[in-house]
This record gives sequence, C-alpha cells and structure tokens, in this order.
Amino acid sequence: SEGRYLSFEANGFALSSNSHRLSATKSSDEHNKDDQLFVIHWQGKDPRDNRFRISTKDKSRYITSGLRFTTNSNKAAQFALVDQGNGKGYTITESRSKKQLSITKDGKVAHANEASFKIFSVTK
Repeated sequence: SEGRYLSFEANGFALSSNSHRLSATKSSDEHNKDDQLFVIHWQGKDPRDNRFRISTKDKSRYITSGLRFTTNSNKAAQFALVDQGNGKGYTITESRSKKQLSITKDGKVAHANEASFKIFSVTK
C-alpha cells in the first residue's frame, strides 16, 4: 500500500480519527474522507511478519491497544491484518491481547470475535 491510504469499513461505517478515541462514522461511496484514512507501518523483519502499527492519514497519531490515539509511535499497538479469503474480508487483531477490532451494527468501535472489515486502498 505504499503511497496509498487505507479505509477500514464494516456494517456501513468506517474507522474514524475525528476524536481522541478511535471511533466510527458513516462510510462514503468514495472511501476517501480524510478522518477515515489510515496508514499502516510494517513492524516486521521477515516478509512473513504480520505486525503493523496503524496511524492517521497525516501520521501524527497512532492507535493504541485501548483504541485511543497516541502521538508516540512506541506506545502504539501492533496489529495483524489477515485476509479471511473468498471475499469474507479482513480481521484486524491486536497482537499482544489477541483481541479483534470491530465495528458493531450501530457504529460503535469495540473488541469482538470473528469481526471482519473491508479494506479500501485510496490514492489521494
């Protein structure tokens, strides 16, 4: 995704960075609202390593394990993004706690089991 931004969407909502805590707002058809765009930063050493920090579009804030934001990249959580195959979407799992990130049907960001996202790659 070099040079691209990612939008993480589920249940008609997209992850959003418009507050101090990770939230969700209605997704758009273009998938390109600035507060819904994120950058992933690979933390591995081997190509198989599936560990990423996730930052806001401007790379000024990172998602923590408590689903808040920090300006200190060293305090950011590491996430594994796994393609579920057959168009089922992706899971986003916090590496240390093994909790999956989710957006509920009513647009709340939470931890859940077997939650999946559609991920859109956006050039802006």
